[in-house]
Amino acid sequence: MKVITTRTSELDDKESALRIISEQIAEAGQLEKNTVGIMFCHYEFIFSGAAEYIAKNLPFPVVGSSTTLAGFNKDNKDENTYAKGQFRLVLMVLSSDDIEFTTVLSEKLSPEIPADEICENMLGNIGKQSLGLMIMPHIMLTDTEALLKAVTARTNAQIFGGFSVDDSPTYIENVFVIAKGEAFRDRAVFLFMKGNIEPHFASTVVTNDKYLENTAVITESKGSEIISLNGRPVTEFLTSLGFNLTESKADAISSAVMLVDDGDGDCYGRSMMYLTPENHLFVGGNVTTGATISITMFERNSVLDASSEVTRKMIKAYPDTQFAVISSCETRHIILGSETFDGEKMLRRELGDIPFVLSYAGGEICPSPASTPEKPINRLFNQSYCICMI
Repeated sequence: MKVITTRTSELDDKESALRIISEQIAEAGQLEKNTVGIMFCHYEFIFSGAAEYIAKNLPFPVVGSSTTLAGFNKDNKDENTYAKGQFRLVLMVLSSDDIEFTTVLSEKLSPEIPADEICENMLGNIGKQSLGLMIMPHIMLTDTEALLKAVTARTNAQIFGGFSVDDSPTYIENVFVIAKGEAFRDRAVFLFMKGNIEPHFASTVVTNDKYLENTAVITESKGSEIISLNGRPVTEFLTSLGFNLTESKADAISSAVMLVDDGDGDCYGRSMMYLTPENHLFVGGNVTTGATISITMFERNSVLDASSEVTRKMIKAYPDTQFAVISSCETRHIILGSETFDGEKMLRRELGDIPFVLSYAGGEICPSPASTPEKPINRLFNQSYCICMI
């Protein structure tokens, strides 16, 4: 496979932006039989029209999304100028003679449209796929976990991806996906790959030393609401760990993350978002009754160290990796503070010359550690770092 990482900071002149991207593609030589582009950019590239103009005028399909910061692998030619700001557009071009690429755009999403109906209209008889990239504007458009499950059943693909995010107070005021030369606020986009491809995945939240000692079993839950832990109200468990739930309940729990272990080798992060009027804990995705939970504290060094460690282990396990795609929670970006590029710097240090594209996300999608190509288990993650290496 030929992998070309292109980028531009040209925001206002869309013709110049297209020329910059096209020249970088041309420098890499002739493309192979099948080609596709994966684009991540700051949402200002959507408002200026540059992102759509580039996607519409390249001679191959482009999918992607807006994000707060798009990261890429190091190139000394423009390192000093390009790394100064967050107004970035990164386009990774994949070109192959023995891998087929299929891009799919959903209809307008709504919580009222069942996931099976969305998939029937969107996927038809697409058949078995090896890898899927799933990108959505934001999590509240539909029952995302039902949609992910339905897509998995139809394609038998291991699926990676995430949700667009912005830097507004709600994180979702200016979020878009990109497909067919247009930007959409209300649809999902997929890129499927089939053929000579062997993807590998990993995810992490924080280092083990940030886990609080007490664990608990979810004894009653409903979707994304945890009602009881160890047979007692969830608030009793949180209070026993030292959380102050007498004042701002949301503030009290937002500095921590819940790790959920289903007992099958799977472990995934869940944001602790708020307490409902019934004092149930609402988290950022479905949980399973009977699962064991741990609480971890969320701080800068443990986030970076955990991401670095899992990346290092992945590259050691798969030294022939051709490229990587990273979906990292926006909270992990925010916690970097003024050192906003430290996540990207870590990736450059650990991956060396391997091409990668990084997108910060409002929710991450990744196969679980228990997933296999024969029996994929795809999951929604929160506050996590997820990496796909191919």
